Amino acid sequence: MHKLEKNQIDVSKLSTVVGGWPKGNHDEILRQLNILGMRDVQIADSFEETRNSISKDEADIFLVNVNGAGSTARSIMKDIRNQEIGKNPFMVMVSIIQPKDEAEVAETIDSGPDDLLMSPFRRDVFIDRIKEIGQNRKKFVATASFVGPTRRTSTRPGRASAPEFEVPNPVRSLGTGVPRETFWEEIEAAAISLSSRKVNSDIQMIKSLIEEIVPDYKDSNIGEDFRRRIELLRSSIDALHSRSMKFGYVNVANLCDMAGNIITDIGERSVPPNLRHFTVLPKLMQGFQAALLTWEAPTGTA
Repeated sequence: MHKLEKNQIDVSKLSTVVGGWPKGNHDEILRQLNILGMRDVQIADSFEETRNSISKDEADIFLVNVNGAGSTARSIMKDIRNQEIGKNPFMVMVSIIQPKDEAEVAETIDSGPDDLLMSPFRRDVFIDRIKEIGQNRKKFVATASFVGPTRRTSTRPGRASAPEFEVPNPVRSLGTGVPRETFWEEIEAAAISLSSRKVNSDIQMIKSLIEEIVPDYKDSNIGEDFRRRIELLRSSIDALHSRSMKFGYVNVANLCDMAGNIITDIGERSVPPNLRHFTVLPKLMQGFQAALLTWEAPTGTA
């Protein structure tokens, strides 16, 4: 891929959604973005409106102010990356955050933004970062708990070993004149591939956790670590169920329902073990593994 000059990117062709900005500052952030040449800018009054806007519109950039509403803002970013809202899990996301709270910075990074900017907002820094992403966007990784730009220094489980992959780059494509219709064909194909990657990660996580809990369950070795794995397993099953329903895989969702009922029963009545579960769980895993061979998200789903 050839190297672009920053001035080759026409940001006026990009659609931007702004979330988390105090209502009294809407005119100012709009003025700042207009100075940069951004013309298609939507500023939501609330995070609920932000979520609705992203769900309905084909935004290319999400500029989100995390300050004051961190968990809500991070939830929206995660849902974008995990294909829970909107049609474009690859939109460029830039978060504005205070640098004081290291834990909040780490949690925001785990939401999958392309970049973090420290408060206050500086338009020159912002446009430089956007154009840098246009020239050299990081590859993504998809694990059971994370979708977003690769950060090989991360110690999060599975992050360092997950395969990297190229994702569509709206800043580069649309900003250099690729027709939006053509670019969205790329988005749709890449979204199908991402869904397959996530299903693979979720099923491998479910398989690994079941293999970990079964020995302790058999031996009635029920401790804090066992409970933690049960909750993580329940969360992984719920994520796979949500994705299956979104993309029309009712059979996989039914498998999730059965697996979820068993895991709930194990969590609530761990002692003595139910011998029937040892027979059913391997069969469910065979069903999940079979789903990996056929998963291809239907086009046109929302």
